[in-house]
Amino acid sequence: MIHKIIYLTGGVSALSKRLRLVMAFALLGLFVAVVFYALFEVDPQPESAMALWTGGLALLFCPGSCLFIALGLIDVEVRTGAFLHMWGIVTLINIIVYGAMGAVIGSFMWTGDDGDPPGSL
Repeated sequence: MIHKIIYLTGGVSALSKRLRLVMAFALLGLFVAVVFYALFEVDPQPESAMALWTGGLALLFCPGSCLFIALGLIDVEVRTGAFLHMWGIVTLINIIVYGAMGAVIGSFMWTGDDGDPPGSL
């Protein structure tokens, strides 16, 4: 759908390979955060294996969740406005971190020979 919107606005040729990679990684970060939000919204029992695995994987794949642990705000009740705001911030941080990873990977993948000047998005 995004490609259709970009095509209709005439921006297909303006998007470089690197920018498309950054956008793809940012969307991956959004998807990962939404999946973990949904898993936590199911509200598994606190000491169950699912809760422990989900929490550990969230720390690994959602770096923004580490911020809330460092601030001591991890004990937010599920299905509340605070929980939604917390995961909204985690999602924004995830989008930024995953997009930055895409930018770094893109800078190593393509050189000026591919039509994209080095260092440009």
